[in-house]
Amino acid sequence: MQKLDSTDNSAILEFTKTLDKVDVLFNAVGFVHHGTILECEEKDWDFSSTVNVKSMYFMCKAILPLMVKQNGGSIINVSSCASSLKGFPNRFVYGVELIKAQIQCRQKKILLLDNLWED
Repeated sequence: MQKLDSTDNSAILEFTKTLDKVDVLFNAVGFVHHGTILECEEKDWDFSSTVNVKSMYFMCKAILPLMVKQNGGSIINVSSCASSLKGFPNRFVYGVELIKAQIQCRQKKILLLDNLWED
């Protein structure tokens, strides 16, 4: 067992150098800022975004090459229903990030569809 700061990309990259094989990456990092948009400072937004979104990107990007090299593996990214199914009071930052993630995911799918109509 090793403690790892999932918001520190350099530490993640150093950690992955110690690994020979990874069968499963389970991303379950999260932080909830309590408050409305009026109570949310830029530093709150940035910290929450880094912990909830960027850390998942760091981990996937670092571990995926090992999985490709070994021809297999599973990545499990834990999310929340805090924005997609039901809004929760005083969870402005948390809910908005999940919505943005869905929008970005859908946008990627839309971009893939554009390739169907290329000459």
